[in-house]
Amino acid sequence: MKNFFLAVAMLAGALPAATLAQSAIDGTWKVEPSSYSQAKKPASYVLKDGMFECVSCPGKYSIRIDGTDHPIKGDVSYDTLAVRLPDARTVQTTGKKNGKVVVETRMEVALDDQSMTRRSTSTRNGRRSTGETMFTRAAKGPAGSHWLSGSWRRAKVDSVSEPLVTFKTEGGSLTMSSPGGGSYTATLGGPPAPVKGDRSTSAVAVRMKDSKTLEELAYRDGKLFLITTLQVDAAGRQARVTWTHPPTSDWETRYMLVPDAEGVTGSYLMTRQ
Repeated sequence: MKNFFLAVAMLAGALPAATLAQSAIDGTWKVEPSSYSQAKKPASYVLKDGMFECVSCPGKYSIRIDGTDHPIKGDVSYDTLAVRLPDARTVQTTGKKNGKVVVETRMEVALDDQSMTRRSTSTRNGRRSTGETMFTRAAKGPAGSHWLSGSWRRAKVDSVSEPLVTFKTEGGSLTMSSPGGGSYTATLGGPPAPVKGDRSTSAVAVRMKDSKTLEELAYRDGKLFLITTLQVDAAGRQARVTWTHPPTSDWETRYMLVPDAEGVTGSYLMTRQ
C-alpha cells in the first residue's frame, strides 16, 4: 500500500487569518483504517525454485530467497530487499534504504489458501509504526509454486499503529504533523513548502476552498503528483479525505506498478479526537 500518511496529511487554505484562527480542520484527527477505499490493482507474486518474483512491483524484480540483501530498483522506499521463509505458509521480507532497515513485512497465507494477512513494520525518522491488512485471492500461482504465489486483492486495512494527524492554522500558515514522522508548515494560498520526514513527498502547497473544504498539492522533485482534499461534515466531527493523481503526473506509468496500488483516485474517513 502507498505511504498511508502521505494521503492522510493533505490540506489547506487562502482565507483571512482571523477566519482561519477558527478553522474547521484545527485539531487532531484519527484515520479510520476500515474506511480506506478498495485497491484497484492486486499484488502479484511468484515464489518458485528458490526465487521470489514481485510481478506487480516497480521493475518486476526477481531475487533469490536466501535471507540476504539484494539490490532493488524503482521503489522510493528501499533500495535492497531480503526474503526468507520462516515456515511453509509465511514469507518475510526486509527492505533497507542506504543500509538501514526501513520496512519489514510478514505475509501469512491461511490454510484455505483463499486469504492472506500482511503485517508490516516501518521505520521513519527513528519512529516505528505498524499495520495489518487482509487480502483475498484474485488468482492462483503456477503449479508447484509457494502458497503466496498468485494475485491478491486488498480486502481491508485492519489497523495502523499511529493513525493520527494534527493541523493548526496560525498567522496565515498551516502546520501539519503526524506521529509517523511527516510534517510541514506552509503559507495558506502560498508557494510549495518543504516536507520533513517523508521520503515520497518533497513539498506541498495548501489552500482552503471554503470554510470546511481544504486542498493540498503534493510535489515530488518539483512535479505535482497528488491532489488531496479534506471535507469536514456539518457537525465538525468527521471528515472525508479524497485523493487524485493528476493526468500530467507520472503515476500511471510509474507508481501504479506498486503492489496493492489504490489507483488514481481513492478516499478514507477521519474522526476528530
